[in-house]
Amino acid sequence: MKRRVTFTEDGARRIAQTVRAHERGSRDQPPVKFDRVVGGDDPNPVRLGKTTSSWNKGTTASITIYENGVAPSETSSSITLDNCVNKFANVGAGKWVIVALCGNGYWYLISAECG
Repeated sequence: MKRRVTFTEDGARRIAQTVRAHERGSRDQPPVKFDRVVGGDDPNPVRLGKTTSSWNKGTTASITIYENGVAPSETSSSITLDNCVNKFANVGAGKWVIVALCGNGYWYLISAECG
């Protein structure tokens, strides 16, 4: 999958300045490497969903994704994220959550509906 990379005019100037400085500098340094983050192919690294049951801190859960429909009336999709990790707090069943994909390939809770 191709990804579009964008940057500002100031960013382009800084990149060009760095390249010019490097080309004038020492050739003893190894080249810069760019590695793909595990799970980095997912076009949606942050997802909106609901818990399917109570989700206690320190455990994993399956989260049903709710990204169909127009906000604020989202509806469930056929997507379920399994083994999402909760490092924060106990969350009740049927509560709104936001999970984010981390570099290790796991989805982590980053926000949950209170109450």
